[in-house]
Formats: sequence, structure tokens, C-alpha cells
Amino acid sequence: GSRGYPATFWIITVGLVLHNGLGFHRLLQQAHGIRPLVEDDTTTEKKMCVLFVGPHKTGSTTLENFLEEGRPALKQDHYANYGIGIAHVVVPCLGKNRDKEKDDLCNEKLNELKSFISDNAGRSNIILAHEWLDFSNLNLNKLTSYLIPNYNIHVVVNYRRFYDWIYSYYNQIHKNPTHQHNKKIPTFQKWLTAHMEKEFRDKYSLSVYKRYSSLPEIYNVSVVNMHHDAANFDTVEAFACDQLDDAPHTCEAAKSRPKAIHKNPSKPLDWKIFRQRLKNYHSIGHVPDDDERWQDIEQKFDSMTDVPKACLSDDLKNKLLQISIQSETFMTPEWFHNSEEGLAFLKSDFEKKIKTTLCDIDVQAIVMSNEWQGFLEGLETLSRK
Repeated sequence: GSRGYPATFWIITVGLVLHNGLGFHRLLQQAHGIRPLVEDDTTTEKKMCVLFVGPHKTGSTTLENFLEEGRPALKQDHYANYGIGIAHVVVPCLGKNRDKEKDDLCNEKLNELKSFISDNAGRSNIILAHEWLDFSNLNLNKLTSYLIPNYNIHVVVNYRRFYDWIYSYYNQIHKNPTHQHNKKIPTFQKWLTAHMEKEFRDKYSLSVYKRYSSLPEIYNVSVVNMHHDAANFDTVEAFACDQLDDAPHTCEAAKSRPKAIHKNPSKPLDWKIFRQRLKNYHSIGHVPDDDERWQDIEQKFDSMTDVPKACLSDDLKNKLLQISIQSETFMTPEWFHNSEEGLAFLKSDFEKKIKTTLCDIDVQAIVMSNEWQGFLEGLETLSRK
């Protein structure tokens, strides 16, 4: 990488070693973004394809935007970024269940990708970066077949603790008012009951890591631990300075950019959930959306300081914690998960959030309180005068 020792995060790297024509994976725990020695000397003649595969909700949107804006620095460091256009290839064209109706468009997009790869072969390292590369239905063999003649493939996976990640992903799905899921937002508990195992299997860091590291064509897979020195962790710097070899201009651009930029932050869903469910407990919840009284209700809601919560069941809490512990143990080196930053912090942080962030608001308890009953009755009385 381009950052000075010691590195501000640690990685796990899986290196592909060739032996008697058979590929096998060697697990290495290391720091400083240094990739493993490879016993086949011919691999060193190839350029590198750095494949950032997210997953979702690990700072991926911020990184993708930086790579778009940082093309001049990347060019100085002999890197070419394909850009967010990779998204138009990933889902419709590299899915295992490719949409036959889009064949013409897919062929066009795939040819553009192949041209980008061949045009830079032997001249420049390349970057393919998008969170949609975490999808479980991608034909990864097809993608790697475009790359392996000319590039070693270095995969970068960000690691975020499961309990934090799964809530952030739930928020991502439901914060967009135009999203198809948002006609009625489910509580986190209800959504988690239905989706926890599927989303873990499809998109979570551990599953993404295993999918890519199982491919014999992959040169190595680096896991970026977002929780080591968490107060100072920066997704863009971690990628630009520690995952790109010999990229001082890109690293400097990452360090010098404004830091308080979050391209896709979580947004509180409490008010949306309250508004949708108010009609279940009071007739005023049926008034039209443009009724001015909604403004009064929202102001009252926002002024609450001690909001009743409905927290996860013991069964869900235990499953969430166990998956989080198992993932941390697998995805981070032993020295880290046995440190104060590791499992000890995970457990204490989980205990705090299981009573706050990971709880839903208790709409029924709010509306049925004497304070709210009096307030809502007053609004209805005003409308009858």
C-alpha cells in the first residue's frame, strides 16, 4: 500500500498458490496491505485488477464517488477505474438468471467492459468497484474469465459487524419514500425475523468473502476491518492507501478530501413508522396526507424525550449476537478479536444497542398514553368546530 507503517487497519489475505498445476488457498494474517508472495513467478508480469465488492452499507457509495472524482490521481498512479457503469453490467448481464430480453443491451455493455479490460492490459492496473458485486447470483466465473488472461485479481471486502450492518441495510431498504417496500414499513423485529438468514447468506461480508475466496482464479482476497482504530477509520483512505500498490497520488487525494461526507447515510424511520401505524390506534390517523394536523402531530412526536421502545425477542437477540461473534472470529485475526477492540467491545456495544438503536418504537404505548390521548382528542375537537 501507500500508507506508512504501522497500517491503520489489518487485513486477512488469501493467496493463490500454484503447485503441480493445482490451486489451493493459503490463509495469511498480515498488516500494511502487503500481498503474499506467489510461487509462480509468471503472475508478477501481470497487472492488477482491484475488485472492490462492498458489501452494501460499508461506505461503498462514498468510495465509488471518490474513485469517479479521483481519476486524475489514479491515472498518475497507473490505475484505470471502470466507474459506476459496472452496475449496468453486474445485475442484468452477470446474473446467473440473465434476462434474455436484455441480451442486446447486455452484449453491448459486456463488450464495453471487455474493451476497457483489453485496452488497459499490459499498460495499467484497473479497478472495478461497486457494492452490487456482493450479489449472490452473479456469475463470478464469467467475470473472472474476462480478467485472468491479463490480470491478477485482488478482491477487497469491507468487514462491518453483523448487528450494525443488518440494521443499516434494513434502514437502506426502507428510507427511500419511493421504494416499493415502503407502502408500509415493517418494524425491524418483523423484518429481521423474515430476512436475517437470507441477507446474511446473500450480501453480508462473511458470505461475500467466502464466495470470492473459493474461486481458484482469485489472486487474493483482503478483508478490511472497519473496527480497528474505529474512531479514525476511513473507507476511502483504507482503500486508496492500503489496497492500491504504489498509488501515492491517489492516497494523498484520499487524505486531503473533506472527511464529513457521507453519500448514503442512514435516516431515522421512527416518524414514518408512527405515522403509518397511528390509524391502528386512533381515528385521526385516517385523515388525508395533506391535512395540516399532521404537522402538529409530527412536531409533538419530535418533541418526545423518553420514547417507549419495543425491543427484540430473546431468540432474535441471541441469533444476532451469535452470528456477529462468529463472523468477527472468522473475519479478523486472533490478536484483534482477543483485544479490547474485538469481541469484548462487540459484546458491550451490542448490549447497549439492543436496548436503543436495534429497538423499534412502541407506537401503541405512545398513542394510548394519557398525554397523547389528550393531545389527539384536542386535534379532533378543533376539526369539528
